[in-house]
Amino acid sequence: MPLVGTLRRPARLPVAAGRAALATDLAEVAREMEARRDLAQSVFARTGMKFSPAEGGCFLFADISPLTAGERDCTGFVRDLLDRAGVLLVPGASFFSDPARGEQYVRIAFNRRAETLREAEQRIAAAS
Repeated sequence: MPLVGTLRRPARLPVAAGRAALATDLAEVAREMEARRDLAQSVFARTGMKFSPAEGGCFLFADISPLTAGERDCTGFVRDLLDRAGVLLVPGASFFSDPARGEQYVRIAFNRRAETLREAEQRIAAAS
């Protein structure tokens, strides 16, 4: 026999308040993540990387071929950037079933504090 239940009126009020607070918090988090995404795109676009706008998640996939001219793979690029600037990205080849298809990409996390993204920009500029 299936169970059917309803909330009594007094119990519905805290549930409604919780939903409203959660919706407000989620909207604020979404705005913050959009701002971080835009900042990360701006920071790394100035290096010459090319992007397709991120439409979900908290990562950017950047095409590094304008920077490497085929001279380095993504792993070499990531190592070089880490050695020169102390900025760590993730080699894109790791995200493809055929790693060769991802050799021109890196993954950038933008779920970092804005200050961290700005520091990455300063370090990259200083190392260039």
